[in-house]
Amino acid sequence: MHLLIFEPRTQGHHLTWLRYVAEDFLSAGFRLTLAVDYRRAQQALLHETLGELLTEHVARLHLLSALDEQGHFVVKRDALLTLSELLRSTQADDVFLTNCDEIASRCLRRLALGWRPPANLRGHLNGIYFRPRFLSQQTWQQAFSLKASGFRKALQQGWINRLWLLDEYLHQQVQSYAENTFYHLPDPWHGDFSQPQPLAREHLQLPPDARIVLCYGLMTPRKGLRLLTQVLLEQPDAPWFLLCAGRLADPAAAPNVHLLQAQGRALVLDRYLTEAEEALCFAACDLVALPYLQHFGSSGVLSRAAAAGKPVVGADSGLLGQRIRTHGLGWTFRDGNPAALQQALQQAARSSRAQWAQLSQAGLEYAAHCSRSAYRQALLCAYNA
Repeated sequence: MHLLIFEPRTQGHHLTWLRYVAEDFLSAGFRLTLAVDYRRAQQALLHETLGELLTEHVARLHLLSALDEQGHFVVKRDALLTLSELLRSTQADDVFLTNCDEIASRCLRRLALGWRPPANLRGHLNGIYFRPRFLSQQTWQQAFSLKASGFRKALQQGWINRLWLLDEYLHQQVQSYAENTFYHLPDPWHGDFSQPQPLAREHLQLPPDARIVLCYGLMTPRKGLRLLTQVLLEQPDAPWFLLCAGRLADPAAAPNVHLLQAQGRALVLDRYLTEAEEALCFAACDLVALPYLQHFGSSGVLSRAAAAGKPVVGADSGLLGQRIRTHGLGWTFRDGNPAALQQALQQAARSSRAQWAQLSQAGLEYAAHCSRSAYRQALLCAYNA
């Protein structure tokens, strides 16, 4: 089976998930063509991400660029037309999108208005849909939105083959809408978080006796870093030391972060972190913050925190809030509310060692359900079915 995998993005989680999918399909004997951002400036990053896969599977793994040197899709600056042409030119048997959100919004709206995708894509579209917001609406079947109407047509006309959803509750809700179409895929973690906390702190030059709260990942405004730092600045006697690890892409939060660092209450690692550095951050911290603002969907940070046995403090809305409460992974607070976040942090600080141990064990149990092996099984079993 020759599979065309489409992933033209390199930021955030995109390359990590590209590697996951490539590893798993290669393990099952597939031949892969990866349609990626293979411009000269991105080639080193792609080779670093895919690593040994490129050398161990030379005969079954090929890379080509879905973008030109100016960053536009190679066919009329259009993702779907590019995907269609690549499917034709590579003669692949099927298409897999590691992020269906890349094409979904425009495609579904156009379908609702009577336009159809290129004919050779019919029945060959498979992929992971991270944020199908319209599906979470109870009235989507009654054309709640233009996208919902287009999605209904995509199912009826046979454009979509298989879709994997990260939201286990949403999957239960919609799997009856179309037979053998919707599958659940756990949001996975990988890495070794077993480094002793004192050694991890020493390596990162963190204070050995502080209570460290970790904010990890690409720090865009919706990640709530400004909210967290505001709360910490307003409580100078709070016991929490902030470890901010990941590229700082929130201009509104940056002054707060740097002020905390100037006060000796934060360490800022404003860059893309290696896997080894990521593991050290989770090993070094006591608590992981997920103060996301009106967040829809899953978060790989929650999976990593659970695998490291670290409780979380997170907003109470959406999928993350539901997971934290259902699995007993930490403390929740009212979404976007600084007083509620402050109270949750105080509650965490006052909790006993027995409570922390209970939360840590709950995290490890949850992590077993979203390991890389669980992810691989969910992906391949559904595809082969």
